[in-house]
Amino acid sequence: MRTNSIESLKEGAHTGSGAASHARLRSALVVSEVAIALVLLTVSGVFLRSLQKMQAVDPGFRADHAVIAGYQLPLAQYPTEASGGVFNRAVVDKLSSKPGVIAVAISNAVAASDVSPQSAFTVEGVSSENWKLKFAAFTSVYGDYFAALGIPLLEGRTFTRHDNSSSPLVVIVSQSMAKDCWPRQNAIGKRMHVGNPQKPLPWATVIGVVADTKMPRDVPSVDQWYTPMDQPATLYGSGTPGNLSGPPSGYITMRSALDPQDMIQTLRSAIAEIDPLLALQDVQPVTDAVSAIEAPRHFNTDLITVFATVALLLAITGIYAVMAFSVSQRTQEIAIRITLGAQRVGIAKLVLVSGAKLALLGCALGVLGSLAVSRLINSFLFGVSATDPLIYMTCVLVMTTMALLASILPAARAASAHPMDALRSS
Repeated sequence: MRTNSIESLKEGAHTGSGAASHARLRSALVVSEVAIALVLLTVSGVFLRSLQKMQAVDPGFRADHAVIAGYQLPLAQYPTEASGGVFNRAVVDKLSSKPGVIAVAISNAVAASDVSPQSAFTVEGVSSENWKLKFAAFTSVYGDYFAALGIPLLEGRTFTRHDNSSSPLVVIVSQSMAKDCWPRQNAIGKRMHVGNPQKPLPWATVIGVVADTKMPRDVPSVDQWYTPMDQPATLYGSGTPGNLSGPPSGYITMRSALDPQDMIQTLRSAIAEIDPLLALQDVQPVTDAVSAIEAPRHFNTDLITVFATVALLLAITGIYAVMAFSVSQRTQEIAIRITLGAQRVGIAKLVLVSGAKLALLGCALGVLGSLAVSRLINSFLFGVSATDPLIYMTCVLVMTTMALLASILPAARAASAHPMDALRSS
């Protein structure tokens, strides 16, 4: 019987040589699937890490327990700067009197937005010859803007109602602006004005320094300064027009201990009491505004992760199918090997090694592909390199582990082959 088994093994080898090309094709397809899956896994990994890095960045304000609402005053009812000021005071006073409200503010822009107006500015002590054009984002505010958004005050003080048109002009600057304009100096008491040195606008004194704000969080901080709405001369000089040149618009920000939906209802009812015809726009919790700004990055990351997961499942399914088919085609050979004394553990190991080889070859090609793709995605990442070795090693480990798991069942079937199968096949 031993002689017959050897002859059968040789015959099987000759028969199998005819299907070798098909086996190589199947293996090549699986290797390609593994390579593509690894590329998508690494891209997904670096995007996920980038998202984590971004979410760990302090935006400089607190989005919880705060709501914002946009508005645009109709010129027919609010034709002058003074009438707009009356509306501002009414809103802040009305909302501040509501139970649970902590702070209320009105502004031309909010930190929880990716749009901010900018203006050129000049600091005192810079001559016309040495002056260089500088821009900084500015926000004109009324009420307790910094408390409403939870922006920390680092030095000095915030605005009060005494900072009005009859008092000296004052500004508050961000930490980055203080460092850029007055390095290694105390910014409190320094002076600046809008425009270039030749522009005859009045000087405003820095009374406070606040933390930098950034939105979205994956962009660099920009210099920013704040001015009271009651001091329009800071922006327009003494020639501030009495009539508004366009529909006055802005944002209402409110911080409260209430539930966000209750806060929104309180805000709507208060505005309805002041001006029943005024329609508020985009009334929402600040957390929702932040989520909307950062939604594209979340969407891109989620989409790539889905593709990577599908590719991984296809690759693992391919490895399982190839291993299972290979075992079914070699049932007679395996049974004969066991008959000739081969250990069942060795048979299982043979199948596992075959699966691991396919996975490792695919991973090698996948790493090369990932390195090529890294040049295309590096500019979309924040705080992480597209060739992060830890992410690459983790993805390779995941892929090889999943490949071994996919090969376990075919390996177990191969190891459980019975010698009588060889006789039945023959």
